[in-house]
Amino acid sequence: MLESATMNLELHYFILFAIGAAALIVWVCGLLFLLATARRKTSSPVWGEEDEILDEPGNATVRGSAEVEGAPAALAARAAGNLAQHGAANLGPVKILEQNDDRVVFEAMPHLGGRFVRRGVLEFHGQPSGRTQIDYAILIPSRNGLLVAGWIFLILGLVVLLVGFPLMLLWVAPHPNPAVHWQSVQMLHVIHFLWPPFLFAAIYRRVQNHVRHTFDSLVHNLPYLQG
Repeated sequence: MLESATMNLELHYFILFAIGAAALIVWVCGLLFLLATARRKTSSPVWGEEDEILDEPGNATVRGSAEVEGAPAALAARAAGNLAQHGAANLGPVKILEQNDDRVVFEAMPHLGGRFVRRGVLEFHGQPSGRTQIDYAILIPSRNGLLVAGWIFLILGLVVLLVGFPLMLLWVAPHPNPAVHWQSVQMLHVIHFLWPPFLFAAIYRRVQNHVRHTFDSLVHNLPYLQG
């Protein structure tokens, strides 16, 4: 019976340390995920001429490029016509602010398309091969509140780990009453503070990825759109 009690004691200590180690790993992963998400927000290259159009506090910029068949003037006209007629796909209707042989500028219609897109610029650069490189920059709402919420939960998760684990280790796990020392498995509840950072960062990324995929599709398919 003494050996059985010792094994039970060792088992619940082992479970507690396993939960603590797993929770710490998940917390570190959440920290790295939030840092990578914040880095994506600030790592975009700068376009000198477009700074005035895309420089707006409280917003982020999604950028991309593609090289396609066709002449710049024809592709620019096709892009402006498609945006004017269909909007930015499922991102909402837009209005064209400027269109010439190598540039299209647009903005979302107020209260209709502004949920995902504020404004955007497409530039068309002819290549020696006869193809055209299309660069785009799209201003979108940054939704910084999502990142702030993620950081708040990350800090709360660390506090719970730093306070909860020693509490379980020093007072609950050593308790002579098995009904009490097995309560150390309650450390599992730390998960409630560990998953929200992933959720908020993923939602933040989803908006940017949605806009990027939409405009990647548009610029790659421009040669095949009807004029």
